[in-house]
Amino acid sequence: MIWFQCRSQRLILRRGLLSARRRPLLRSARRRLTRSLQRIYSATKPLIYVDGESRSIGAIDEINKLINTTNWPTWTTAFGKGLISEELPNVHGVYLADDGDKVSHDYFKSSDLILFFGPHMSNINTGIFKAIPEENVTVSFSPGQIKIAGEVIRDVDPRQYLQKIVSQFDSSKLAKIESPAIATKAPAEPSPSDALSQAQFYHYVNPMFRRGDIVLTETGTAATGGKAFKLPQGCSYFTCVTWLSIGYMLPATLGAALAQRDMQGSQRAVLFIGDGSLQMTAQEISTMIKQKLNVIIFVINNNGYTIERAIHGRNADYNDISPWNHQHALGLFGLSREDASKRYFSAKTFAELRTALDSKVVQDSEGVTMVEVFMGQEDCTGELKELLDRQMAREKSQ
Repeated sequence: MIWFQCRSQRLILRRGLLSARRRPLLRSARRRLTRSLQRIYSATKPLIYVDGESRSIGAIDEINKLINTTNWPTWTTAFGKGLISEELPNVHGVYLADDGDKVSHDYFKSSDLILFFGPHMSNINTGIFKAIPEENVTVSFSPGQIKIAGEVIRDVDPRQYLQKIVSQFDSSKLAKIESPAIATKAPAEPSPSDALSQAQFYHYVNPMFRRGDIVLTETGTAATGGKAFKLPQGCSYFTCVTWLSIGYMLPATLGAALAQRDMQGSQRAVLFIGDGSLQMTAQEISTMIKQKLNVIIFVINNNGYTIERAIHGRNADYNDISPWNHQHALGLFGLSREDASKRYFSAKTFAELRTALDSKVVQDSEGVTMVEVFMGQEDCTGELKELLDRQMAREKSQ
């Protein structure tokens, strides 16, 4: 074995260093560009739909410019959340198909032009394939190709194609459109003594987010509930949209927080994770503490694997876990007894949750903090609730 002393300084890359060399648009692509502009100008019920593969395209700035210039109704998928400003009046959050509001669903179904950026067509990201736009009215932009009403144009740089659209775009030629009247529908304000619930929890904690936060939601009820977040501009959002590897988001939070500190200085990451998923990768909390990262961990204690209960075996003991005493976790992983006591909060009611959110520790967000929130083991929303209801209906019919 040979020992060699080397610097431990992290590798620093200039942004854009690894971007591909540009090629001029082919003549066929230029013709289709003209047709695309004509479709944009003639559309009377258009919309913009932003998905997560937009990162690979490298056209986030162009997409945001188009959203601002057209003022068209805009939605994202869960994977696309955080890529565009949700503070714009024409941005309506995650499209949930028939699990969301009826006005959005009806507008989607009757749209005559959908500009779909970075599609990622997994069953999870599309709400079990319900949030996929109609192909005959869709122009989609994917890495290396563009699809216009089902016709695939390969070997085209979608970013360059979009840049051409933006540069040649004339807003005076847009047809007048009537935007959908989408009412901002939030649950009624809970009573302080009310028990915490999935339906109200995510709306309740939403005001805590601030510019620069990285928000991460783990597989399960957190990923489903987090779709309701309305994030301030400048927030990043990461969730599970394909493999659903439980426990992944905790070490992902570690990596995100390290990268965030290297790039932006002192910011914070906020993780929402279930008690079952936490048991897979909890040891990385010790690395967060060692690295002195600013992380808030919301542990959703619903007595086991609620996502698995929703899918199959809601009363089966294989969906139970051995409960942990989370109030000792931060001490176990390296904090002093005094700091661990200050940085752990437990909440079963909204009054207790409010105490945690208003605390100096959470407000300052320096170091690792854990907020354990307790909810019912079958409490879930969205497609998980739909799966659970189907399972219960089958039980009744047997």
